[in-house]
Order: sequence, then C-alpha cells, then structure tokens
Amino acid sequence: MDWPTAIMCGALGGCVIEAIAFYGNVAAWQAERRELLARPQEDSPLPTLRARIDIPADSLVFLTRLALGAIAGALFHSQIIGMTAAVAVGASAPGLLRQLGTTRPVQEAVQEPQPGEPAVRQGPAPEATSAPTVSATLGPPAVLPATLGPPAVLPATPGPPAVLPATPGEVPAE
Repeated sequence: MDWPTAIMCGALGGCVIEAIAFYGNVAAWQAERRELLARPQEDSPLPTLRARIDIPADSLVFLTRLALGAIAGALFHSQIIGMTAAVAVGASAPGLLRQLGTTRPVQEAVQEPQPGEPAVRQGPAPEATSAPTVSATLGPPAVLPATLGPPAVLPATPGPPAVLPATPGEVPAE
C-alpha cells in the first residue's frame, strides 16, 4: 500500500476508536438522564453533557490518537495489503507502537550506554531461536480506555497450564 493511503487509513482507524469512546460517554450521559427522569418524585438536576465530556482533554486525546494512527500506517505501510487492514492498524496504533518499542533492537538503539561500557555491543550476534518467549512476542498488555467498560473475563481452561521452555531450544518436561 502506498504511503499517503496508509497514513490516511491509519488516521481514520484512530478516529474510529475515538468515536467509539465518545459514543460511550454520550450513552452513559443518556442513561444517567433517563434514570433520573424515570423517578418523578426526585427534584435532582439533570446531569449536563459537560459532566461526561471534557472538551480540551478529549480533543487532545483525539489528536494524539489521530497522529498515532497515521504514524502506525506510515510505519507498517509495506506490510498492509488492504484498506481494512490499514484502518485496523490505525485503530490498534497505541498497542502496536508500544509493542514495537519493546523489541530488543529498538530498545538497544534508544538505550544510552552506561559509563565505562562500550557504545557498540561486542561479540557475536545473538542467534535467532525458533521458540521466542511469550513476553518478547506479545509485549506488555494493552490498556483499554475506561469508557469501553471493564475487560472481559475468560473462563479458565481445564487441565494444567502450558509450560514454556526456560531456554531457547529446550523441550519442556511432560
């Protein structure tokens, strides 16, 4: 996919996520108003929309999400095949960029050398393994905005938990 299309679709993905968050705030405001209107004996004032929406903060979050979506679209443009995928990349931009930032090459490039330590790592390059660790593959967990609700709790699967090898190439004991 070409750069401009990937950037625009990535930004659109960021807009979609913010529209969903905005809808969650408006729906919560509506439910609160309906609840108060359903009780005619109470004389409490109806909540205002400003109680649920903070225009300066929400605008900044919107612009940041838009920029992150565009950046993700630009970074992954060569790996994106269709417009739907580009919108999905933009929608998941904070998680993708966080995961990209936790990869070893990026961390080593960003990390400053400590005093007394050479700036360039010496010695043989680390070997590629066929069994990457879970933390290196998945990265830190994504954090959803509070407006989307609590995270879903999945039922535990029966049986013992899976055991990952302690070192690359090691076969776990059964």
